[in-house]
Amino acid sequence: MKCFKILLILMLISANALKAQCVLTPLTLQERVQNASLIIEAQVQDQQAFWTNQQQMIMTAHTLKVSKIYKGAEWLTGNSIELVTAGGQIGDKAVKVEPELELEIGQIGIFMLIQKDGYWVAESGPQGCIQIDKHTGISSDVFNTYPAFSIAKTIQAITQIPVKEVNAELTKIVLSNKRAAPTITSISPSSLSAGT
Repeated sequence: MKCFKILLILMLISANALKAQCVLTPLTLQERVQNASLIIEAQVQDQQAFWTNQQQMIMTAHTLKVSKIYKGAEWLTGNSIELVTAGGQIGDKAVKVEPELELEIGQIGIFMLIQKDGYWVAESGPQGCIQIDKHTGISSDVFNTYPAFSIAKTIQAITQIPVKEVNAELTKIVLSNKRAAPTITSISPSSLSAGT
């Protein structure tokens, strides 16, 4: 009987822990576009982790160099903007937040942003960025893949706002069909003894 009570208590504790886990609910592209105050196509130029007040949380500021504006041009005063994500690393201290948008320097994509606590953040967390493959033009987010070069037209159809180009060359995709085929010119040594 005592073992049964202990097992029951452990199961209740486990059930409460599972309830605390975050689940990412898929949003349609239309919902994300409508919720965003600012939608830009940009390249991640830099990232810098910082402590919030009283060193309670590490955040990371990503500098985005803007290529095109799909919505909210009135929010931009220059050609770059800072996107802040939760988590990061400062020295030997690190915070990992899931689910959260993870970005790399040089990455290009379409960012759907909102303001929260004085920072620009991705609308719907990791769903707020649609990555664009630099070599194929295929776009993808957490739940969807979009055909090559189609995402910009899809977003423009939803917003009904003309795209404003800031620096289109920054995120330009150049496809190349020229690929060098591997050729084998020699194999050395030409023979080996067994077991070598």
